[in-house]
Amino acid sequence: MSYIPFIEKTIDYIEENIRDDISLEKVAFLAGFSKFHFLRVFKADTDNTVADYIRKRRLTLAANDLLGSQKGILEIAMTYRYNSQEAFTRAFKDRYKMTPMAYRNNNFPFVNSEKAILSGQVMEFNSNLDCKPLIPRIVQLDTFT
Repeated sequence: MSYIPFIEKTIDYIEENIRDDISLEKVAFLAGFSKFHFLRVFKADTDNTVADYIRKRRLTLAANDLLGSQKGILEIAMTYRYNSQEAFTRAFKDRYKMTPMAYRNNNFPFVNSEKAILSGQVMEFNSNLDCKPLIPRIVQLDTFT
């Protein structure tokens, strides 16, 4: 069973609602999985946790706003669901190694975490790898000391 259409559907939902609160339960429900199964499948397909994916996308869009608009840093922080300018600055600095103000003032090249795309060439490459699923083998060993 391919999970890709379900995960792409949730990625589209995340992208459409990136400026709003995103509930993990709602996203998992959209995929039709339990929350715990969805977390495992999302990580396996995108190589990111859901929270990391959302954080990276919000910071990417915030960085774009810093360069492409005259909005204040606090306004940008609130737009992308950060509780304070301090929290936004910490997250931004962790990702971009500079403060939002330094990023804006120095006009650094835009660093992008693009929307995850799971179909097309990426999946074609994966299907050519000839990977076979691992089948567990249960072995009974003699007692040892």
